[in-house]
Amino acid sequence: MKFIKNSTENNSRSDLELIAAYKKTGGLDVLGQVYNRYMSLVYGVCFNYFKEEEQSKDAVMQIFEELVVKLRIHEVQNFKSWLHV
Repeated sequence: MKFIKNSTENNSRSDLELIAAYKKTGGLDVLGQVYNRYMSLVYGVCFNYFKEEEQSKDAVMQIFEELVVKLRIHEVQNFKSWLHV
C-alpha cells in the first residue's frame, strides 16, 4: 500500500458521483477511488498530528474503514470538508 502518492489522478467522476455510486452499489472499488484521491491529504494531517509514520498510517486506515459505514448513512455535499470534521 502506497501512503505517499500523488493525489491528482485523472478521474473524471466527482466526489459526489463516486459517493452516490458507492451508496448504490456498496462497491469498495468505488470507495477505493475516493481513498486514492484523499489518502495523501489525510496522511499528511495524521502525520502532522502524530509525528510518527506507522501511527499515521494506522490512523489513515481507521478513518477510511469508518467511511465504509458512515458514507452509507450520511448525506455528504462536500466530501473534502466533511472528511475534515
